[in-house]
Amino acid sequence: MIDLRLSQLRQFLLLVETKNYKSAAHLSYRSQPALSHAIRELEQRLGAPLFEQNSRTTLTPFGESCLPLIRESLLYMDRSIATIRQLANVSVGNVAFAVLPSIARIWAPTLIGEFSTLYPDVETRVRAATSPDIQRLVTSGDMDFGITSGPTDDPKLEFEPLVRDRFGLVCRSDHHYANLTSVPWEKLATERMIGSSMNQMLEVALPMSQLPRPKLHVSNLPTLVGLIKECLGVVPMPALDFPMDEPDITFIPLVKPVAKRTIGIVRIKDRSLSPSAGAMVQLLRGLLASARWTPEAAPWVVKRMISPVKTP
Repeated sequence: MIDLRLSQLRQFLLLVETKNYKSAAHLSYRSQPALSHAIRELEQRLGAPLFEQNSRTTLTPFGESCLPLIRESLLYMDRSIATIRQLANVSVGNVAFAVLPSIARIWAPTLIGEFSTLYPDVETRVRAATSPDIQRLVTSGDMDFGITSGPTDDPKLEFEPLVRDRFGLVCRSDHHYANLTSVPWEKLATERMIGSSMNQMLEVALPMSQLPRPKLHVSNLPTLVGLIKECLGVVPMPALDFPMDEPDITFIPLVKPVAKRTIGIVRIKDRSLSPSAGAMVQLLRGLLASARWTPEAAPWVVKRMISPVKTP
């Protein structure tokens, strides 16, 4: 491998273009002796003279052959360096993250809105998915990071807790439990349950054997709310998932035991985020630190069941 310096190649091109050592030295911010030394060293490393001995600015046949190759090499390096600088620049590039649908509804508008204001040239891609799908998307590299419930058992991933919320019972506003301040889990044994993605979290939060097996299953929140309004059942739900804008349903804290869920950032372990993805994660942390982790319109009973995780 020949150790060629970019500065020497650039000085060679300047001398070819100006055909004058004084001008080339001035443009390269070097003295004439320093420029002459750089050209001689370049010729030694290449193994043949670039300029004729009797005319220090006339190219030899070898120099004529090298000229287009050196120009092409420098042009390629300039493009590569410009691309590398763009990759290191938070203000350009792209960021992709996956998030639980309910969390996306609450956090994504503010997060993406403020990020777009700070970095208008960054392309942002958001995907709503279940917790297992989020982990799969992050592990495969399709997403830079995920906002999901955790922790994770995948050794390839690391989980940074952000917020914890408690489970409550979601029922119609005229349900016989609606006016209570809390409901023990055991009281749900006689209730008609609606199955949803929350069941996976409940398997971690407490044994499913304490709850009646659902005969009705749905996969999205609007349908779930509609079924509750039609008195077709009730649903245990984390506080952050409760649809704040639905006036005909209510949220009652579930106790004995108090079941909690942790929401946080999942990412590939021991791997740095891209500058733009790192900036978005930092902005999310800042929003949560300023207590913007639940909507202002949320009922007080919901707000008091959501709390940020204190980091050491």
